[in-house]
Amino acid sequence: MFYAQKNVNKLVHQKRLDKIKHSISIGQTIQYFNSKFNNVISAVVIEKYKDTLLVEHVDHNGRWEIRYYAININDNNLLHCERSNHDKLNKGNVAIGDLLGFKHHDKQIVGHVVIINPKTVKFITNEKHTWNVYYGHLYHITDAVNPPHIDVIDIGVGE
Repeated sequence: MFYAQKNVNKLVHQKRLDKIKHSISIGQTIQYFNSKFNNVISAVVIEKYKDTLLVEHVDHNGRWEIRYYAININDNNLLHCERSNHDKLNKGNVAIGDLLGFKHHDKQIVGHVVIINPKTVKFITNEKHTWNVYYGHLYHITDAVNPPHIDVIDIGVGE
């Protein structure tokens, strides 16, 4: 029984990959899930290979080789479950570039995420200080239009 179910799952998976491969063309703009950034990325297809694609990111023109299975062909909301702002922060709901803060000796420290680790986040402030902080101490900064005395730096993700 297990062997037959495994073959059925493999067949379904292969049909999905074939559908993706045939629906993608060079020059097409796609969206795919990037686990390094924990985010959905928009990119333009540069080249197609047997198992992967060469894409150029729309935001910063970096080129990446991605697997077909990461492509979002149905415009599904891939971040609906993983990135809820109401939950405690963890590796699943923090993305590269997110604006986060924490309290350090009664001072608010704010910066953009540059590395996501299993237990900590590394982020950088306006003064170019880097911090490794446990998820339990962090919070999202949601209103940064006129932040009072907050050190923030904009970084080019993937450069």
